[in-house]
Amino acid sequence: MAEHSEMSGDEHGPRSSGGGGNGVGSELYLDTMAEVRGRESPLRAIGFVAVFAVIALVIGAAYWWWVQGTNKITALVKEARELQKADDFVALNKAQQKFDEAMAVRSDPRAVAGLAYVYTSLWGLYGVEDKKADAEKYVKLAVEADVPNGDRFSSEAYLKIFNGQPEEAKTMMVKVMDRGAQQDPKMLHAIGLALVLQGKTRDGREILQKSIDLSAGGARPSVAMAETFL
Repeated sequence: MAEHSEMSGDEHGPRSSGGGGNGVGSELYLDTMAEVRGRESPLRAIGFVAVFAVIALVIGAAYWWWVQGTNKITALVKEARELQKADDFVALNKAQQKFDEAMAVRSDPRAVAGLAYVYTSLWGLYGVEDKKADAEKYVKLAVEADVPNGDRFSSEAYLKIFNGQPEEAKTMMVKVMDRGAQQDPKMLHAIGLALVLQGKTRDGREILQKSIDLSAGGARPSVAMAETFL
């Protein structure tokens, strides 16, 4: 019995000691994990900051690129419109080149409408037949984009006029003006030309004179006015 008691005591001793060892191990594990988490938190925060910085850099670069492109397009469109004012064959071709450069940066409604105006003018007024397809293409694009400027509306009217539809051109332009569109000398020239082609010469001259006044003696309405007296 004594031996049994001693053996039982020996057996219980290691078990008790073992239980204590497991407690110490658990505490050590928890302390280690806490230390690891403590180290991970700053690293994780640094990672978040780095990712945010990269995203901000990419967005900033994209915005800078967009602004630079917009500024370049605006400058090219401005140059093209200055060339348009001369309204002769050479100037219109140079304006086309400027609008093409703007479109090479990215598609822009102002350049689309400008090309519609240039191509309809080169085809309808200067007889460059191979510009007709381009005129039809860019007028369609300008209409689809609903560009609200004189280049778009006048080129749309010119396309109808030069296709033998002056009545449709005049009706369209009157509707545009009735909707409150700002009077543009190119638009007035289209209306005046349509009226003259319909045999309404007196009314056409009146509108052409308004176009001349607004364009400060622009070549296109002045020539059209002169032709009514031939």
